[in-house]
Amino acid sequence: LHFVSEGGAHPSISRMVLDAANRPPCGDDGRPHPTLMRDDDGDTPLHFACSAGAEPAFLRRLLETEKGAALLPNRERKLPVDDLIVWFVDEHEMREEEGLDGTVPLMAN
Repeated sequence: LHFVSEGGAHPSISRMVLDAANRPPCGDDGRPHPTLMRDDDGDTPLHFACSAGAEPAFLRRLLETEKGAALLPNRERKLPVDDLIVWFVDEHEMREEEGLDGTVPLMAN
């Protein structure tokens, strides 16, 4: 789920993986739901998706699956929204450096 959240797969594959993560017994067997799983840095799939500037529809689906993921800090005490802000600022600055208008287009749903 971390890999597809980072944009490492086609959107249709990402949707299939997220759908599979929501099938029982995911989260019902005493283990954390896959959207709450952390990597070695404490990042959840939502951290990965925000860091990569994932499509708003994918972010929405992650949040609808497990709203608590939005409030889980990583080892650096950063929330997923912090990663999204860094991505947005980096994209804005890169567009300005390239002589574009600096407006960061949102990815298509």
